[in-house]
Amino acid sequence: LATDTMSIQKNCGNDNICVPNLMVQASHSDAFVYGGEDKIEISADIINNGEDAFNAMLYLQLPKEINYMSAESTTSGLSVLCEPPSMMNNRTLQCNVGNPLPANTQATVKINLQPAESTPADEEEPLYEYVFYLAANSSNPEHSENQADNQKFLHIPLSVTSEWKVTGKSEPATLEYNVSQLLPDKYIE
Repeated sequence: LATDTMSIQKNCGNDNICVPNLMVQASHSDAFVYGGEDKIEISADIINNGEDAFNAMLYLQLPKEINYMSAESTTSGLSVLCEPPSMMNNRTLQCNVGNPLPANTQATVKINLQPAESTPADEEEPLYEYVFYLAANSSNPEHSENQADNQKFLHIPLSVTSEWKVTGKSEPATLEYNVSQLLPDKYIE
C-alpha cells in the first residue's frame, strides 16, 4: 500500500489556509420612475481584499414587487452563474462569482430586474421604495471582524410621473363674472 499527497496551488499564504476578506457594494442610478422606466439595473461589486475565496457567492434578496430578468459579469475573464430567485429560496438570487475569486480582486455583476404586475391587494398600502438585501460569502471562513461589510441593504426610492392633458368645451361658450355679485345657483354645486 502506497500513499502520497498532492497539493492544489492556491494563494493562501504560508499556512496554506485561505482567509478571504469579502466586501459587497451596490449602486443604482437615483430613484426608479414608476411608469416611466421598464427595468431596474443594479450593479453589485464583490471585492476580495484577502486571500483566494473559494465558491464565492453573491446573494440578492428581491422584494415581492420585483421580478428577476438577467445577470451578467462586467469583469473581463470572469463568468457568473446565477440561480434565479423562487419562493423556495426566499426570493433570493444566488450567483457564483468565482471559484476561486482571486485575492485582491473585484467582480462586478450587472443585475436586471423588472417591477412585477401589481394586484389590487398590493395597492392597498403605498410603496415608497424598493429594499434589496445583498450579501457575499465563500466556503472559506473569514475573520469575524471582517464580516460586517459582507452584507448591505440597498434602498431605491420610487417616483411616479404622469403626463396628462385636459380638454373640454365650456357651456356656455363665454361666461362673464362680476366679483361684486353673487353667483347664480345653477353655477354653485
